[in-house]
Amino acid sequence: MSEANAKPGVFLVRADVRDDLRDDFDHWYETDHLPLVIKTLGAKSGRRCWSVTSPGIHFAEYEFDDLDSLVQMVGSPKLQPLLDEFDSRWPEGVVRTREILEPAGAER
Repeated sequence: MSEANAKPGVFLVRADVRDDLRDDFDHWYETDHLPLVIKTLGAKSGRRCWSVTSPGIHFAEYEFDDLDSLVQMVGSPKLQPLLDEFDSRWPEGVVRTREILEPAGAER
């Protein structure tokens, strides 16, 4: 698919963070991990949110210009060092899942 016809994609990471780790996790993700992911994976942008309805749930959302490239990158060795670093820093008390999202409908 040509760059002009590329569909954007979103890489969403959901983490369930144990309460006693929240402050350390929040600081680490903001100062270390988020900038590293953006730089390493070439995300257009990244942002983080804490759930208000479930306070231990943290979301990180990374926007990419090309969904196909995002899918390939997530299945490639390029992601592994970031996963290893996360697992090393948070061996317990943080459970995460990852999703690749395709925007639906028009932006409003």
